[in-house]
Amino acid sequence: MARPPQSREAVKRKPPSRVEPMRTEVLVSPAPVRVRTIEPGEITEAVRLLLGGSCPAEELPAHIKRFFVLAEQENYDLNRQIVVEAGGRLTYSCLFVPRPGRMSYIFTARPGRNPREAAKALQQLGQWAFRDGSRFLQILLEPNQPQRAELSLQAGYRRLTDLHYLGRFLSGEEFSAEVPVPDIDWLDYDDTYREFFRRTIAQTYQQSLDCPELEQIRSLEDTFSGFLQVCGPERRYWRLLRYQEAPAGVLLLTRLKKSELMELTYMGICPAWRGRGLGRRLLEQALRTTKHCGAEMLTLAVDQRNYPARRLYQQFGFNELLVRQVFYTTP
Repeated sequence: MARPPQSREAVKRKPPSRVEPMRTEVLVSPAPVRVRTIEPGEITEAVRLLLGGSCPAEELPAHIKRFFVLAEQENYDLNRQIVVEAGGRLTYSCLFVPRPGRMSYIFTARPGRNPREAAKALQQLGQWAFRDGSRFLQILLEPNQPQRAELSLQAGYRRLTDLHYLGRFLSGEEFSAEVPVPDIDWLDYDDTYREFFRRTIAQTYQQSLDCPELEQIRSLEDTFSGFLQVCGPERRYWRLLRYQEAPAGVLLLTRLKKSELMELTYMGICPAWRGRGLGRRLLEQALRTTKHCGAEMLTLAVDQRNYPARRLYQQFGFNELLVRQVFYTTP
């Protein structure tokens, strides 16, 4: 049977179907990320990372220059750094600086685009410092550096406290003359009194409100050795306060290099003699010594939790210079 004829609409040819071209996706491999020790030619870039964010961008070159001057004065070995390299460029750096008393200061950059690798680098740096002989590592951060603070915690550091750095200028005739006080006399440091000073310092650490955790973290030998090495030959500014002929307190001052500053390195009262106004006598002596040696300013650091000491410093006219958050770790 013949097929019925199709309508004219039916016999119209259908347009050919449109075939879309195949899409080819180009897969880009992520840039390799390496955690490694620094190479000599990278020190300037690593320092730029360390200091980045700590000052306005336009001030960074001058900040870097001052850091290199400080590093030379204090004998920093800038090769003691661990860096993170991604795609052929540095994205993170951290540095450890050994200090007296088997401790090290740790400098850390912001974590950047590779926070996991930055935390790994900071951990490796700590292991390096411990192998080098340190037993206490400390990071000091400005309060406005939350990225560095979070990185420190991720790398296993613990938050200790906030340190308030204070200073007081001396002018005119204030603290020029020493006024004798009944029942109080002073013993200047001499190597023959080394053990006497050491035992007295140990007593002042008991129930202290200034970083009390350190009594359990650092040994007395490390602490005292640190004081000896930091002050160096300037131990002539060390004095022991005797009250009613008994050792009652200690005052350790350090004249800072190439400056008009005197640092109150340590001041403490033995527990049996607290609450008798002896802290005031120690501070008066510190200011008097600062005046007599020709320094213009006395500086110190105090734990924010040590309210009695902070009140005393306020009464004596000390002003706050800066605040630093303290993070630490041990082996």
